[in-house]
Amino acid sequence: MQAKTAVIVSLSAFFGVIFAVNGFMMYNAFTSHDGLVTDHEYAQALHYNDVIQQQKRQARLGWQVTLDAPKRIGDGVSVAVTGSDGVAVSGAQVAVAFERPTEMGLDAAATMVESAAGTYAGPVTLKKAGHWDAVIRIDRGTDRYVTRRRIRVAG
Repeated sequence: MQAKTAVIVSLSAFFGVIFAVNGFMMYNAFTSHDGLVTDHEYAQALHYNDVIQQQKRQARLGWQVTLDAPKRIGDGVSVAVTGSDGVAVSGAQVAVAFERPTEMGLDAAATMVESAAGTYAGPVTLKKAGHWDAVIRIDRGTDRYVTRRRIRVAG
């Protein structure tokens, strides 16, 4: 009779631990960051061919974009844009959005002003040190160039 009780207790403990661990993992899965970086992923997926066409137009432009990202919190940001011929791209509207890859709600944006031919600079206030995705958007006339760079900002 004791052997039978020991087997029942052992099996109950074994499955109890499995259910407890699975419950803990389910709780963490439902309460942690879901990994989505957009609110309308289905609608964006429907326009994927438009994204491919935009990338082809962008490649034909041949623009070279150099990002001078903030090294520390409080530093400004600068973007230099040159054409495929090496000539500075002036007269563009440039914006840089900073997105935190692991935390929502900390995004920041910099509105850039042309400080020299083809060089655009502006202030930005980042709330935390660490890794950021800098999304650079350049518009000049009907031309649009969008690129994303991963940067690291020190505290």
